[in-house]
Amino acid sequence: MLSTNIIDFNIAASFIFVILIFYVMYRKLYKSYSSRLFLHIVVLYLIITLIDIVLSFDGFSELTYKILMFIYYFLKYSVSIVFLLYIILVTNSKSILKGIRNKIIFSIPYLITIAFLILNIFTGHIYYFEGVNYYRGDYIFVFYGLTFVYVIVGVVWLFLNAKSFSRTENFALFSVYGFSILALIVQYFYPTVLIEMLSTSIAFMLLNVTVERSQIIVDQKTGLKNKRNFKRIIDAIFKRHESHGLVILYISNYLVLYEKYDYVNALSQLRYFSSLLSRILIDDFSYETYYLENGLFGLITNDKDDAKRLANRLNSSIIKEYDNKVIFNIHYVICSASIPDDFKNANEFTEFMFNFSDSVLYDKHVISVDEIKTDVKHNIIMKLDDILDNAITNRNLFVEYQPVYELKEKKYTVFEALARIEDKDLGLISADNFVPYAEKKDKMYEIDLIILEKVFEAYRKHKTELLGIDFFALNLSIQTISNPNFINDLNELERRNNISKEKFVFEIKERVDVAFDKYDYDAITNLKNMGYNLSLDNYGVGCMPVDRLAKVPFINVKFDNIFASACKDKDTYIIIDNTIKLFKNLGKIPVCAGVEDMESAKIIESLNPNYIQGYYYSKPLELDDLIKFLNEKNSSK
Repeated sequence: MLSTNIIDFNIAASFIFVILIFYVMYRKLYKSYSSRLFLHIVVLYLIITLIDIVLSFDGFSELTYKILMFIYYFLKYSVSIVFLLYIILVTNSKSILKGIRNKIIFSIPYLITIAFLILNIFTGHIYYFEGVNYYRGDYIFVFYGLTFVYVIVGVVWLFLNAKSFSRTENFALFSVYGFSILALIVQYFYPTVLIEMLSTSIAFMLLNVTVERSQIIVDQKTGLKNKRNFKRIIDAIFKRHESHGLVILYISNYLVLYEKYDYVNALSQLRYFSSLLSRILIDDFSYETYYLENGLFGLITNDKDDAKRLANRLNSSIIKEYDNKVIFNIHYVICSASIPDDFKNANEFTEFMFNFSDSVLYDKHVISVDEIKTDVKHNIIMKLDDILDNAITNRNLFVEYQPVYELKEKKYTVFEALARIEDKDLGLISADNFVPYAEKKDKMYEIDLIILEKVFEAYRKHKTELLGIDFFALNLSIQTISNPNFINDLNELERRNNISKEKFVFEIKERVDVAFDKYDYDAITNLKNMGYNLSLDNYGVGCMPVDRLAKVPFINVKFDNIFASACKDKDTYIIIDNTIKLFKNLGKIPVCAGVEDMESAKIIESLNPNYIQGYYYSKPLELDDLIKFLNEKNSSK
């Protein structure tokens, strides 16, 4: 006999389930295990609802009814354990399923019920047919009782993890159970109002716009879970004090994507890499992948001891798959950690993550938190905000001066001013350690002005003693010379110290990840027009095209430190030799930096650059020591 109420309510429910499936598929909101499980549950409920509709019609054979009813009960019970698994995933509690024993305990009620269903084919204790008429058996309560086990566990688990969700999210999660129970109560008192499937579909619609929205609103660039979700899971881990593994992957040169490609192709490359991370370890059920912005990815695993294995496997897979398929040459580092074990509290972890991209300039691809924490550079980075603020506020940066050797005259006729900060705990901090971080924090302008003032003052006070010096070299950040206030501030410093502009060389570092843009070139040209000499620093590690270099008014080109040791290789020696000759033909003076030992010095001198700099010739000196050094060395020539 046809039940109009079942048809009406179930068609409405089917319509809602179909919309949910279409929405998830169309928006591709199935990147995480929890979101995929959500989609599976909705599909199961759609099938259950459609079977319910079919069973409401007459005219089928007894065998057809029996098959459909078996599938109906099988799916109806299966969905209860799948939804509990979904709760475990969204609360990031997968660790409770770790180990064979826990998995068996978790599965026992389900296995017993399936066994009852199979036995029911022969006994009819749960349900049976007389002809095509359906009747409930004496042990139907066993079926619902075993179902209720997973309901109880799910409700208890939601209560225990309620703080991990907002009020609306908690309401949506509890509503799946609440609406179903309410529908059963309504149906008990009003047998013709069969709204169980409709109420369930409404509950899942609420779940989709609350929990699923917060769980799977993905980063639009990558399709992975976003930074907000990552923070939410981390907060929950620290609150529950459950041990998890963490893998952090940072692409240090991700900005090159936007230099190398147009915006659309850059996004395509980033999405490719993100999809690779998602499928590299697809057989590992235990991890979720997040994109944390600015080239930073996070993978959270169930097992804290599994993080190192995951990091090494990830590294091997990237080398094997990514490098062979994509022309973008990524530079990356992968760090493994155990949370919360490796950190004192959530604040220390947040600080570590925030500064991770600044502190991981390592040669190897895979490192651990322990290795980073024992690294001096990392410890400096973790305190740099306070260190820099204190240095700027109290103007307590100081300058050391490194003599530069002129090969032709065999004298020291140039010196470079090097910025330093001294911290009571960390000691002397060189510019290499604080400048990249200060640039990211937009603090280099203030720092450069302080250093400029100190160097100009030193020139004013000691220019008589430094008459034999051709140039005073000092670094300026590209941020500084591009600042609209820089020219006025520079003019004021010139006026106060009565400097000779032709005596100064401003060294501009070649950027590692991003080439100079039009505004950078304009700022460089303005300084040249003011009468200052300019030098390109760190040549060979960045993005300066040779054709641009020929046109930019640099008088010097300083080779990066890496060439001093690399030129021991025969082929590299030939390349550097010809590059030095090229620059000389262009009228630019080659300077080789980073010469630390006699062997390197002999090789570099054979290349015949104009100037050589490095510890082999002299370490950085305080000003008084510099004057003594110059008097001693230059007078002996």
